[in-house]
Amino acid sequence: MPMTESGWSYDNTIPSDLDIAHAIIEELMQAMSTANWPGGDMFRDQSAIEDALVNAIEHGNKRDIAKKVRV
Repeated sequence: MPMTESGWSYDNTIPSDLDIAHAIIEELMQAMSTANWPGGDMFRDQSAIEDALVNAIEHGNKRDIAKKVRV
């Protein structure tokens, strides 16, 4: 996740696959940990991102692997 003058930037499109979504969440958490983010912020961000990705995959795309989710 590259850091820009205005903050972090991440743009990706993934298939509706929870394993891939969880890998992206882990990547984010590692980047936040490396940047020494406070634990509370990390927990809240992880929770929000996980909810958004899971909702998009399960409810929006009905786990249809042919459908994509933009992160």
